[in-house]
Amino acid sequence: MWANSYFLVQEFQEDNGVIRLTVNTTSIGGSGRWKDGISWDALQEIKSAVGYGDRDAVEIFPAQKDLVNVANMRHLWIVPESIPFAWRKDGH
Repeated sequence: MWANSYFLVQEFQEDNGVIRLTVNTTSIGGSGRWKDGISWDALQEIKSAVGYGDRDAVEIFPAQKDLVNVANMRHLWIVPESIPFAWRKDGH
């Protein structure tokens, strides 16, 4: 687990060498839920700061029937191998 004054990050070891990072803000909104609005840039910086800057990660947008949204929390799955369909800076 990592925390600073803005974000709380928890790491979970999943099957097949996958690591799941859960990320939420440390601020509570008027609804009693963590405040929303974690940017892509913030997630990329967090992934690097907790030691996975050299690994690909994915965020899942599930089928509507599988949707679970009980907290303003983001999930990044760090995968053990490079993702073959990802854009690469060198164009490959």
